[in-house]
Amino acid sequence: MTTFSSVKEVSDAASGGAASADLIDRLVWTSVFGKDAEVRGVARFTVRSLAAKAGIRPASIHDLYIAMGRGDAAGFTVPAINVRAMSYDTARAVIRAAKKLNAGAFIFEIARSEIGYTEQRPHEYAAVVLGAALREGFSGPIFIQGDHVQTNAKKYNSPDRDKELDGLRALIKEEMSAGFYNIDIDTSTLVDLDKATLDEQQEVNVNLVGLSKISVQTGTAHGGFINADGTLRMDVKIDLKTLEELSRVARQDYGLGGAVQHGASTLPAEAFDAFPKAGACEIHLATNFQNMVYEHAQFPADLKAEMYTWVRANATEERKPKDTEEQFIYKARKKAIGPFKQKMWGLSDEARRAIGQSLEDQFTFLMTKLKINDTASAVAKFVSVPQIDVNRDAEIVAAGGTITAAEKKAEGLAD
Repeated sequence: MTTFSSVKEVSDAASGGAASADLIDRLVWTSVFGKDAEVRGVARFTVRSLAAKAGIRPASIHDLYIAMGRGDAAGFTVPAINVRAMSYDTARAVIRAAKKLNAGAFIFEIARSEIGYTEQRPHEYAAVVLGAALREGFSGPIFIQGDHVQTNAKKYNSPDRDKELDGLRALIKEEMSAGFYNIDIDTSTLVDLDKATLDEQQEVNVNLVGLSKISVQTGTAHGGFINADGTLRMDVKIDLKTLEELSRVARQDYGLGGAVQHGASTLPAEAFDAFPKAGACEIHLATNFQNMVYEHAQFPADLKAEMYTWVRANATEERKPKDTEEQFIYKARKKAIGPFKQKMWGLSDEARRAIGQSLEDQFTFLMTKLKINDTASAVAKFVSVPQIDVNRDAEIVAAGGTITAAEKKAEGLAD
């Protein structure tokens, strides 16, 4: 795909009125791979402006969850999808599945750690997602969420506490500026299990954090449980009774949407229809979509080998003493997504279509099991979409942001 080489090229191409498929593709590619911050920023501004004209704007899902807390909306679990690999093709596949099912209640998200190793800062991520919605003819609000905006416990409990909190505040400000209107603050790292009582264990969180939904450990693991040969364990037992009870209490006693299930994308297929039955308001899905890309028959074997060689040399922090080689590669290969982003985006049209279709089929399956089909009407009824003008200068400034070496190596949860 050829990117635009100058601001004038972007402006001239977008001045014709209708946004053709080729124009949208080139704008999104330029938003990510443009030669400098000004070109990338203007491309992102143009994507967002065209999306807004088509009725595609970022919004918060909060009011839909409050409606669930009142009992005015029910019976479905909102998928929150972390888009890591081949982001544009993956996001397009999500939108195609949603359109087919008349679904409106779905979220795009990216975790603090994922921003680093996928090399997607918030403004870039938002432009890709909104461009995908525009490309696929979607109309309506798009929910973008900051996932696992997580506190580092070691830094929090050190003289660097203020620096750690300032970093979190800066990230949240950046995400909100990009259109992330839901922020999942993750201070689970601050729970002190050495304390005697639950109240004492959670004391820091009670004093620091307000609730709008709750998350709970039900037996899953972020990234899945991995066998010695690198395959996923399928014998995972989920504590659905706890999920159901906490969702009930969250709604009835606190007016919240319910409880959130994390680390679920690698669960067996038959597990997913249990979450709407349990009353879970949201479910986080990530790693399996990355797995589907890596393991697809159309993903080039030579590129995969090159990426795995890079992982062995550059992602050694992911290797644990008892890991087999296969377990290490499975856990660490996410770290290659950023460095090989342009090569992954630039696969042949045939490979991208095949991988995109497999992803679309999986998203359709999950959305159906989670019962979000025909939720577009509930979204339209309860969600207010902010009419915020796109700021050209802010997009250019944000496009100059970089991913630091520390961010690329960051440890943290992502589903």
